[in-house]
Amino acid sequence: MKKVITNLVRIIIGYCAVLIFYSCETTIDIDLPEKGKKIVINGVFSPDKSINVNISQSLYILDSDGGTPPFINNNALVKLFENNQFIEDLVFVENGNYASNLIPVAGDKYGLKVSVAGLNDAYTETIIPRLIEITSLDTGRTTYFDGIDSYEVFECRVSFSDPADEENYYMIEVLSTGYYFDPLYIVGSDPMMNLFSTYNGKVIFTDGLFNGKKAEIGIMPEWGKFYDGEYTVNLKSISHDYYLYIKSRTLQYEVGNDPFAEPVMVFNNVESGYGILGSYNNDPDTVIVKFN
Repeated sequence: MKKVITNLVRIIIGYCAVLIFYSCETTIDIDLPEKGKKIVINGVFSPDKSINVNISQSLYILDSDGGTPPFINNNALVKLFENNQFIEDLVFVENGNYASNLIPVAGDKYGLKVSVAGLNDAYTETIIPRLIEITSLDTGRTTYFDGIDSYEVFECRVSFSDPADEENYYMIEVLSTGYYFDPLYIVGSDPMMNLFSTYNGKVIFTDGLFNGKKAEIGIMPEWGKFYDGEYTVNLKSISHDYYLYIKSRTLQYEVGNDPFAEPVMVFNNVESGYGILGSYNNDPDTVIVKFN
């Protein structure tokens, strides 16, 4: 009988503790100031496709629509400039996309001025990089040292000549024909080249170690092996702003779920707005891999 009473007392004490805990809870409403919504411009220009850009608007922190910026459909005025000369107004297509039939030209500067009722005008621009051609592609086996262990990997070496007396920025991506992973997630096979692996499986780098010289960049799939088949290797000369955006976007992605990491601000090149207008020039080449 004494044991039953003891257990009953414990239950009553636990119940009272829960009541006290919830009765002490206080809801505090914080008035977060809204600094005003802005136009968001996102696009990447290249000589291998006509101009297309996405227009949306920024969200207030308490907006409850899932965190997706609302597209600005058919009520944005998007003016296109080429070398500071007005060319045309872009035409609305769908889902915030505005387009032109114009094909960008390497070396030319392209600007966008976007106007939307109730929002401040936004402006951004980019210069199309020159084409850097792949001079050779080679595949084979090599020994990779990751700082702890050495092991055999299958790599592809991409060779090209870097222009002198200017800073250049590059991206390499590998596409496969008939294989599950497309694009392949690749990493650098030479730690000394300081290749930066992006969140979507590509590598980006600068010409800091080979300015004005012939470069040979070794890459390999993240899992260390190219399977037999046909691959397209894209060597992209990318704009400085696009390089900074991709790098900061990757760093933000990597620390996104770490509550102790320092916040990373994604690079933005839109005046009086948000977003990125980047550009690239691509030289694709094909390699057939057959190890057996």
